[in-house]
Amino acid sequence: CVFKGGKRIMANYIGVFRSNYFQVTDEEKFKGIVSRMSSGEGPVTLFTERAPYYGFGGDGSLSGVVSEDDAESDFPEADFDLMVQELQDILPDDEAIIIMSAGHEKFRYVSGWTCIITKDGYDYIDMTESAKEKAKELLKNEDWDTLCEY
Repeated sequence: CVFKGGKRIMANYIGVFRSNYFQVTDEEKFKGIVSRMSSGEGPVTLFTERAPYYGFGGDGSLSGVVSEDDAESDFPEADFDLMVQELQDILPDDEAIIIMSAGHEKFRYVSGWTCIITKDGYDYIDMTESAKEKAKELLKNEDWDTLCEY
């Protein structure tokens, strides 16, 4: 929470995420995956204006997909690893999905990450850790560190 004018106010994380445009091997399966994605801030938007290249995005933080078995539950939980696996299953061999996410909570926390998904694997890049590693490299000082969150 944050104090303003002597009053305590709750600070909310404001996030956004977006993918690149990419091709899939099964458009209907892909649309089903996007329909089960959870962001915590509303529906995930499917971008089709560049078909056969597709993308998706939304507000909040991308949590993953709700499994088809759990979709009718009162409290479905989203699974990021399941989302990655399902997306890998419909990716051509020479394609990559890049999901970028960024957000902030007032000026105390600014964060971001990127997830790169290919048919055979995926990787995650944290904005803060990547920037700190690059600063160490540029400074030629492996012991250098800083605080980015307050």
